[in-house]
Amino acid sequence: MTHSEQQAIESGDKVYLRKLMSLMPESNEPTDKMYDSDVLRVFNEETFKLSLPKEYGETVTLPLDMIYEIVIRTEDDIYRGQGRITERFRDPDGDVCIFQLTTSLSRDARKQYISCECKLPVRFCEQGGKENGRGILTSITIDSAVMTASQYAADGSRLNMVFTLEGSREIAAAAEVIETIRLRSGEYESHMQLTCDNIKQQNELARWILRQTSAEI
Repeated sequence: MTHSEQQAIESGDKVYLRKLMSLMPESNEPTDKMYDSDVLRVFNEETFKLSLPKEYGETVTLPLDMIYEIVIRTEDDIYRGQGRITERFRDPDGDVCIFQLTTSLSRDARKQYISCECKLPVRFCEQGGKENGRGILTSITIDSAVMTASQYAADGSRLNMVFTLEGSREIAAAAEVIETIRLRSGEYESHMQLTCDNIKQQNELARWILRQTSAEI
């Protein structure tokens, strides 16, 4: 990882951890499960203080004898690498751990291409307008989406959108229509650039997409 990439990672960045292998042969248990965490402190380019993940309100005490894949999502990029948890403890930040990289972090060139096929209900209206439309998001990435709807959305138009993830969690976003085509069914398919209302919702969307595509990570 270069010095500039080190500086790009800071406290508050979202982290995803996945077990790759055990350092103890008798307990080799790879898994595709991803755990959510956050960067609490950056000590140097190889060492981070992370929050331990929680499930059902309980802390998950991730084992020390594992090699993990780590995915760090900053405001602008996604980085990947591998490493170990060297310490676990509780301090004023809560239940935390020290993560030591065993490989360099690399910028994920696939950021723009992590695409999740989906069927997410969406409500939308043109910015400044009152007429509400409804559609379905059929594909989504961190910063783009494809929507089918009965209403035509003109190229270049700007939309206010609210779409619903599984679990009834609503995400608000602004969208700019890049291109709309008419389908044989008579509906319209719009390809859009997407911007979430705030970083919290953007991180939630990123986490949801990564969960849906965890088998590919």
